[in-house]
Amino acid sequence: MCIKMKKNIFNNIKIAIVCLFFILILSIISILPANASENAFIQDSLNRKVAILPYNRIGIINPAAIKTFRFLEVKPENIVGVDSFSIKFYKDYLTTSTVNLGDFNNPNLEIILSLKIDLLILDQSFPINKLKDLEKFNINYFVYSTSAENYDTLISSLHNLSILVSKEEKYNLLYKDFIQIYEKKIRETSTIFKDKTALSIVWADKSIMVAGCDSYLAYMLALAGIKYSILEKGWVQISIETLLKLNPDFIIVATADLDKSYFSNPIFKSLKAYKNKKIYFFSKEDENILLQPSFDLWKGIYELLLKFKD
Repeated sequence: MCIKMKKNIFNNIKIAIVCLFFILILSIISILPANASENAFIQDSLNRKVAILPYNRIGIINPAAIKTFRFLEVKPENIVGVDSFSIKFYKDYLTTSTVNLGDFNNPNLEIILSLKIDLLILDQSFPINKLKDLEKFNINYFVYSTSAENYDTLISSLHNLSILVSKEEKYNLLYKDFIQIYEKKIRETSTIFKDKTALSIVWADKSIMVAGCDSYLAYMLALAGIKYSILEKGWVQISIETLLKLNPDFIIVATADLDKSYFSNPIFKSLKAYKNKKIYFFSKEDENILLQPSFDLWKGIYELLLKFKD
């Protein structure tokens, strides 16, 4: 009888311990933020899941991401290394201890490893062979693409990056101050630009390199009712004869390095954009705003459209 009673007591104690354990777990869950379990991971531009953590040693090989971090007010001391372009261009934002990680297409893996980076932010065009090296050494990375699949992913990429570094509240403010306001202004210009056509030239010589219909510039122009002149995707090489046949209403020369005298050749005189003085050459400031897409892209596009108004 005593033995049976002891077993019953022991079983009751075990049950009590198990119950207390579950109560403890439930108590911990109840004090976590409402979205902690839902947003433990965020998807990058390659649809990879990356953990949302308090990252303190961030490396960035993506100028647009650094620009976005500046908008989001990410502490610069948390950025320990950046690419060779950004370390000069964003020197007024970065700290003096920020390390040069090397060129965009050839980053220094030894330096990346030595810095003990807990998050490396890359662009989608990062070299595949280098990506495999990062994975081999278990370097945690997040791909922030500046080549959006459509207009919505342009916005969602900004949003996901802000969530990753726990800056969603700041994102919401920037969304209202930049995206929401200027998207409305851009859409309102469709009464002026509806059914007009445009083409974005990235380089020109004997042949012409243009951005395809899947470029974010094409998506943004579509908000204003402007049709993009080509249907091909990616970087597209066309002849001068093809440009003359396309005959867009607006030509955007999306580089500050092309000599403006290029279009002074008499062969271009039949172009509507030439005759109506609707060829716009990017300045270096334009390159920063419009070629490194971030929150100010919407304002930059709106100001570009104003230049095409009669």
